[in-house]
Amino acid sequence: MKILYVVCDTEAEWNSSRWRCMIPAAAMRKAGHSVGMMKPIEFVASYNEGAEEGRFVGQYDIIIFQRNMCEPELFRAATYWSGAGKPVIVDLDDYYAGLPPTNRAWEFWHNAEQSTHLRQMMTYLPLLDGVSSPSKKILEDWQELGVKHTYWMPNYADGSHFINLSKEPHDGFVVGWGGSHSHYDTWVRSACKEGIRLAFEARPDMRAVVYGADARVFEMLPVPNERKTYAGLIAPNEIQKWPQALAQFDVALAPLGGQYDQRRSWIHALEPMLCNVPWIGSSGFPFADVASYGHVVCQETPKAWAEMLIDAHDNYAEWTALAERAYVQALGYTMERNIGQYAQTIAKIIQRRRAAMGGRLPGVTTV
Repeated sequence: MKILYVVCDTEAEWNSSRWRCMIPAAAMRKAGHSVGMMKPIEFVASYNEGAEEGRFVGQYDIIIFQRNMCEPELFRAATYWSGAGKPVIVDLDDYYAGLPPTNRAWEFWHNAEQSTHLRQMMTYLPLLDGVSSPSKKILEDWQELGVKHTYWMPNYADGSHFINLSKEPHDGFVVGWGGSHSHYDTWVRSACKEGIRLAFEARPDMRAVVYGADARVFEMLPVPNERKTYAGLIAPNEIQKWPQALAQFDVALAPLGGQYDQRRSWIHALEPMLCNVPWIGSSGFPFADVASYGHVVCQETPKAWAEMLIDAHDNYAEWTALAERAYVQALGYTMERNIGQYAQTIAKIIQRRRAAMGGRLPGVTTV
């Protein structure tokens, strides 16, 4: 197969494009498929007669458009290629309708002067070949808005980044978290931060480590400065350092806060699992498929979070034993292990478009 990814993310949003485009693209190339990448501005030019961009797009069997299908020029290009027999699916890993005002993307999608972006997307997507997402809840949302074909394509990890990891000796019991700017609202709404305060009061050797570009998460943790560390952002070109950094946690946190977070994927549980690190997460849809391999806080209260953290501290041998079993399970959630399933989904989308154009699905008799 020949797959084209149209990557909309800016450098500030690189982590989403890595999970949704770069990781599957690398695995598909390794499996012998042809893969291309282009930016939206190039995609817009691709349906102009005689354009070099058009010759480039024309060689592919399917177009996976990441995120921002919200401009008329992009939609015209998408419908042109779909009409030419190349399915265009839009890959979404964000809940735009429910963005909290603290999210940097809120202005783009919800500002009164620019609110056409969300309305345009709601108009365009039901007219294209489908929506893919790592979130089943996001797919349900778009089904309700009229999208006929949806495809659950989980965030499978690049397994090569999670080998030969080791935990270095350190003082205290490290409670760790890492994430993007979009998680500020998570920490405001979740009871996790107050749970950390209670647990730290009960266990003096606990300390917190926070990774990410947003220092506000670090600042809002209600523990003494000498017991928390802000490690900052690991640069995109050094992303291989993140698994080793995560492997130093004694326990990893995966809080959720509100309906926006209920449409996240399992990344904050899967990565600790691949690092052999116990994790604690909020209950809900994102971690439903891996909940038995971690510890889920069923009641979103400070007391519940504190009790879970204290249990991790006091019964760490039991927690690490579960983490070892979780690691084995997590190996099954790498892209390397799931490339066959991913390719089958892509092939299904291609065949569906060809059938709509008058072709026949393999093994199906038309009457």
